[in-house]
Amino acid sequence: MPISRHLNILFIITLFSASPAVSSETLEQVCQEYRQDPVELISPAENQNEYRQNENQSDDFSSGLLWKIETPTGQSNYLFGTMHSQDRVVAQFPPHVRLALAKSQPFIIESVLTEESNKVFFDSIFFKDGELLSDMISPPVYHYLQQVLPDYGVPVEKIPKLKPWAAFTLMGRPKPVNAKTLDMLLLDTARSLNKTIISLENMQELIEPMQNLSADDQINILNDTVCNHRQIIKDSWELVQLYLARDLAGMMAFNNQAHFDEDVFDRYIQGILYDRNERMLKRIIPYLNDGSAFIAVGALHLAGEKGLLKTLKKKNYKITRVY
Repeated sequence: MPISRHLNILFIITLFSASPAVSSETLEQVCQEYRQDPVELISPAENQNEYRQNENQSDDFSSGLLWKIETPTGQSNYLFGTMHSQDRVVAQFPPHVRLALAKSQPFIIESVLTEESNKVFFDSIFFKDGELLSDMISPPVYHYLQQVLPDYGVPVEKIPKLKPWAAFTLMGRPKPVNAKTLDMLLLDTARSLNKTIISLENMQELIEPMQNLSADDQINILNDTVCNHRQIIKDSWELVQLYLARDLAGMMAFNNQAHFDEDVFDRYIQGILYDRNERMLKRIIPYLNDGSAFIAVGALHLAGEKGLLKTLKKKNYKITRVY
């Protein structure tokens, strides 16, 4: 799941509406310390150079989305980096990917959404012990959420009980549209080809990194997301361009730009990316060793020193870029 520099992700949504207390503080005043200057889109080549300079070495894995993974015993598999986006230009996966999927078995994806997993999500995003979101954040921020969250599927009357992590998770992306993500289209294709479907993570595991953040961290990230919301939406377009260029180094460099609070970001990224990389690796290795697997996970899970590609190489797997 690509992450913007404003600590947002890639994730939807008591019965009475609470009115925030009257306050003379404006949203602009709240946002003075959170507001960040827009960053111009850096070309893929410039991003790769920046990334390599930071790493102080040449990086064989700086670009590419589809990789052939060969085990020390000669078994072949494919690892594909996806983007959890409804953008139509992202959702049209290329012939190389379709061919690799067609000749693979099983199909392993980051997460398969089911009726049960959706229930786990919806049950987790609301307070059940009397806490109110309006008591935790400033009135101008709460007012902004009342205006924006209905566009993300959250009725106004449900906002008072929404947890902070759920609020920033939902609005940290473009408004949802009636279209399938690349992951969903891959899953549909795998089912049409009668592939065995395997989910790497369940819903509880997906939401745990956000749930485990302290209340202070959640509120900081929510404030950051609200104060930079318009820029976050613009950033999502930049990430799409980097993804279409198959620029893993650029996506990682974009993700590693300066943040409002680097300590908060470090805790956040550790949970949603690096800890999950370790879990994914443990779970995919048996399938890799069996051979013929097609594995699809968010592209950022492939990139960087702690990404799946470099980690697999260190474990003596042969990694070859296909696309």
